Amino acid sequence: MARPARQQGFTLLELMVVVVLIGIILTFVVRAVGDGGRRDLIQREAQRLTSLVELVGEEAVLQSSLIGLRFMENGYEFMRYQMDDGEPQWQGVSGDGMLKPRQLDNAMQMQLLVEGFSVALGEQAALTEGEGELKPQVIFLPSGERTPFELSLLYADDHSGFLLTAPLFGAVEQRRQEARY
Repeated sequence: MARPARQQGFTLLELMVVVVLIGIILTFVVRAVGDGGRRDLIQREAQRLTSLVELVGEEAVLQSSLIGLRFMENGYEFMRYQMDDGEPQWQGVSGDGMLKPRQLDNAMQMQLLVEGFSVALGEQAALTEGEGELKPQVIFLPSGERTPFELSLLYADDHSGFLLTAPLFGAVEQRRQEARY
């Protein structure tokens, strides 16, 4: 008597169940990994800048000095107003690890509004007309006041990022800006 041959392999239903399970697992993995850490990177930079702005405001009051913040296309630096060869002028802060110049990731960009007006961030835009001296766009006064500004810290490709709003007095507000497609 011949025995019927046993089937080997998987049924179509079994294969479909495995494919669906793999799809569900991949969905969760992709969501967990997200955008490769871009969101975390820009959030850390926004938080760092927010903290530094608040710290510098307090430092200007405690040291009774003028401190400036100059934004550039690819970063920012803090400056002090001090005497140099008998002339007062703005100079970059040196010897202070917290206030060292910062470079942004190449994929990030900034858009600055100072007192409601858009400010160009190129090197030439920061030069004072006829003087050739670099000056900050934001100034922190010993009275606790600062130049009000709004800074959009964004990724150039999709414009997602954070908006930092710094009023004349008080805390800096930080809001997420979602991507525009």
